[in-house]
Amino acid sequence: MARDGQSLNAMRWLRAALLPLCLVLQACASVGNGAEVTRQCTGLLPLELPPADTPVTQAASPPLFGPLEDDGFENMMGRILESNLEEIAPTPARRARRPVVDIHILALSTGGQYGAFAGGFLEGWSARGDRPQFDLVTGASAGGVLAPIIFAGKAFDDRLALTRNIGEADVVTPNGVIGVLFGRPSLYGTGPLEARVSNAITPEMMEAIAQRWKQGDEILLGATDLRTGRFDQLHVGEFAALSPLSFAEKRDCLTDAVMATSAIPGLFPPRRIGAALYADAGLREHIFLADVARGLERQAVAENARLNVEVTLIINSDLRVREADIDENLQEIATRSFDLVIDEGLRNSVLSTIDLAETSGWRLRAARMPDVSGLDCSKAERELLFSPCITDMLYRAGQAAAAGADPFIGPDELRRRILEF
Repeated sequence: MARDGQSLNAMRWLRAALLPLCLVLQACASVGNGAEVTRQCTGLLPLELPPADTPVTQAASPPLFGPLEDDGFENMMGRILESNLEEIAPTPARRARRPVVDIHILALSTGGQYGAFAGGFLEGWSARGDRPQFDLVTGASAGGVLAPIIFAGKAFDDRLALTRNIGEADVVTPNGVIGVLFGRPSLYGTGPLEARVSNAITPEMMEAIAQRWKQGDEILLGATDLRTGRFDQLHVGEFAALSPLSFAEKRDCLTDAVMATSAIPGLFPPRRIGAALYADAGLREHIFLADVARGLERQAVAENARLNVEVTLIINSDLRVREADIDENLQEIATRSFDLVIDEGLRNSVLSTIDLAETSGWRLRAARMPDVSGLDCSKAERELLFSPCITDMLYRAGQAAAAGADPFIGPDELRRRILEF
């Protein structure tokens, strides 16, 4: 997601010119040279991803890190309901009265370097003193980088600074023009980011994730399987709790899941997990709760329970589209188009989530980052994919927002802001 110390103009040319060239000419199609290590991450379930030539419809049930079918989501949501029902309605008599089950969901959006806002907001929310323990945490791309830390609990809030004050050398290394044209799967390698993620995952954090899952809570990271073309939700909480692998192996698998959800195609290398080749969640979804809603609804009927669901969205974007002076050349057009496609995907995903919440009877609130144009960073810093100035200021802005009297906006205001453009 970033560039190193080479000149800004040269690296902008790489992103703007070589990315469409790779996509059109399929120069990035080969993963034989420069592909990441493939890990099976077995041990969670006695099932693995189907062979590459197996039709998607023949996959009988969910694999380790991979797609959850309807019954998988129902079982997962059933665990959440059951764990809450055991506390509020432990006897058959109480359950016969259709008890109300409170469910707290946190959804962290995509956002690249803007994901620093989410880290600061969650830390500030803990300091505020009223951050709930979420029954379900979902994360996509930048949100997926922080989701395991948040799910592990407030004791690990110091690691939310993982994306604070970071520059390009903290995230990527360039593969260079020659590397791309001769088989590298992306313009950049992500070794520095992978090291940061791996170092943040300690035995204590892995155990905390496992314990949360055993208590009935769930965490899902989104990723797009380039082989099948479908959006997968990686159920890493169950993996942390039940896998017989060593800590080092589980750490590597969890790191793989984080790198998969944030693998921007063309810019970052895809990540192999078993037979799947995963790329960024944002190819398909920026926020994903539709399957969760279906699973909760069906399980509420089965358990004779009423739902009181509160969804908190952390949106790593200011939801603004600014006019830009565009020269009629490949670099300018490709860069602007790339940014607009990402923006439109996020807007549609947020709007779909608002509609879903209204249809499902959920309460929805959102925190969004401040106007990025108001950050006191230089023009050169603003041109970077990852800027120490921007990531530090957004982290601090998140802390300040969480400390405010009313840090959230409701669905009507959120919809209005999206539809302004």
